Amino acid sequence: MMSNDEISIYLESCLNGALNLNGETTLTNSFKIKFTEHYFDFIPYLPSSYVVSGDLAAQIEQIAMSVLYPFYTVFSANGPQFVRTESKNFANARALRFYLKKGVYERLHFERLSEVQPFQGNNGSWLFRLMKGYNYNPFKGSGMIGISGQSGSGKTIFSLYLLENFISLPESLKADLMIVDPKLDSNLYFFAKQNEVNYLTPGAGQNSTSFLDEVSRELKKLLDIIHERQHMLLENPKNVFPPKIIYIDEALALTSSQTKKAKDAYLALVDQVMLMGRATNCWLVISAQTWPSGDVVSSSAREQLGLRILLSSAPSKEDCRFLFKNLEHPENIVLNRDGFDRGLGIIQGVDGRVVPFTAPYVQDLRR
Repeated sequence: MMSNDEISIYLESCLNGALNLNGETTLTNSFKIKFTEHYFDFIPYLPSSYVVSGDLAAQIEQIAMSVLYPFYTVFSANGPQFVRTESKNFANARALRFYLKKGVYERLHFERLSEVQPFQGNNGSWLFRLMKGYNYNPFKGSGMIGISGQSGSGKTIFSLYLLENFISLPESLKADLMIVDPKLDSNLYFFAKQNEVNYLTPGAGQNSTSFLDEVSRELKKLLDIIHERQHMLLENPKNVFPPKIIYIDEALALTSSQTKKAKDAYLALVDQVMLMGRATNCWLVISAQTWPSGDVVSSSAREQLGLRILLSSAPSKEDCRFLFKNLEHPENIVLNRDGFDRGLGIIQGVDGRVVPFTAPYVQDLRR
């Protein structure tokens, strides 16, 4: 492996050849690269004939993602990230910073769903393994999760993987889970049956409005629990509650073709839970093919998502416009393709960084 100085020279050479800076390069002292273990800085020397802007940052990001793969993964940023340098000279007192990690995130493999277990980190927190080297702490951040992807992208299998983690937490933190399944998915049905999980699906002959009203009643119960737990926190702020979770599959199917009154009542409850449930560990996990505002959640409630996943083998700006609305160039992200097309996409955790995602592979969904 090359040293940091050698990688800096290599990256400078790649940028010299690919960036359109009106002929300016490192050979004309136009910029330099400082490469470290966790980030690299693009340090422009000003004045220059090019503008240090978001467009320039996007170009550098795109080039670095490809030329450093697979030795490093460059994280996609929601716009340019300026930092100070150690220089006291106006010409080079600032830099564009790009964060990265050594290597790539790799897919996890499990023979059976029963093998899936959360683990305890060094600080005692419970973590879910989502990829090799990428873990999720459900108790850090809001606890709300949003999953997007078209049919066949692997949403249901990944959702089951998450739910298995939730019900496998230690007894004092084991999640009380309800599954809302408007399309009667067989995998969700058998998971709920095997694990004695509350399961809600339309009954034979039940119309969609009646089912939505039933779901709204469950959300109202969850909201009542939030209020109850809030009062308990006033009496004892150290209270730690086991998660109370409603998982909603194919959420867009719930609200399509609904009356405005029924849909507005349902969405109002979803918004209240997402805006208020964080402190009391009352969470929603929502899966939908797409997330248009006013059909799945409101734009303000969507901001409460602590974990966002888009499953797409070629994420586009259109795919990202709801869950990843600030991500300007998703097409730049280099996915770690491993020969299995499902479960590919991007993920954003509580740190705000968007990285390539490969969902865990589970051969047998039975426990």
